[in-house]
Parts: sequence; structure tokens; C-alpha cells
Amino acid sequence: MMDQELVLRFIGFYLIYNQQYSNLKYIGKMDEFLDDVVEILNNNLRILPIKQIKEDFYKSMKSAVIMFNSYAFRKIEINYKANNKNMINKSLFTCLSVLICKYDSKEVIKKGLILDSFAKAINTDKYLYDSISYATNDAMRIDTAFLKIENFLKGIYE
Repeated sequence: MMDQELVLRFIGFYLIYNQQYSNLKYIGKMDEFLDDVVEILNNNLRILPIKQIKEDFYKSMKSAVIMFNSYAFRKIEINYKANNKNMINKSLFTCLSVLICKYDSKEVIKKGLILDSFAKAINTDKYLYDSISYATNDAMRIDTAFLKIENFLKGIYE
């Protein structure tokens, strides 16, 4: 069921980040938030941009593979090649999947793998590292992760 949770996270934070559904807020209770997302989907399917959400989700998944290869959505060390892969990090998935869909696929392909830069960012920015490592469902931690990852991506793509 983790895959379903991750997709619901994407949809919920996508709606918040793109300000497409003003009644949805995240206040630090992930289970309640995901229940709210399901309720919104059940009751408002006709007014939500479902086709766009689906396209952006697939775009994010494809871009993540180009950007991070098999390390997509994983917390990695600077010397990640010498270590075993970590499991998928839900916080990284949530932030990256929502944020990378706004970047042009051609630009993502042109830049290619950004794994080394991302590993450095994770391991040198204490606030980013902490926000994806401890109390990760806390609203402030999620806001911090979004902000830090958005700034990282802007540095690469803008």
C-alpha cells in the first residue's frame, strides 16, 4: 500500500503547491491529510484537473530516473556508490515528485544526472538533511524540505 500512499501524497501536495484546491491544507497529520485527499478525489473528480495531474506525475517519474537514476527518491550519502541503496524516502518522494514536474523534459535530459550535486546538497545542508530524516510528517519539516529542494532545483535548472 506504500505505492498508493505515495501517489496520494503526490496528488495532495500537488494540489496545495499549485494552488488548485484551496480547501486542502497540511497541518502535520499525514493520515488525516491523506484521508482528506481521498475525500476530495471522491467528491470533486469532475472539477479537478485529473488529466494534468496524471501527466505531471508520469513526467516526474520519468524526470526522476533521468536526474537520479536508480537512486531516485532515496536519501544518499556523498559516497553513495560505496554503500547500499537506502529505501525510498517518503519526504523526498513527496517534495521531488511535486517539484520536478514543472521543469521542461528537454532541459532535464540536457542536464542529465544530477545525483552527485544532490548528494552533496543533502549532506551539507543540515536543515535539508534533518527535514527528510527526523519527524518528517511535521508541517514545518515538510515546508523546509520543499523550500530547500526547490532552491536546489532552481540552482540546477534556472
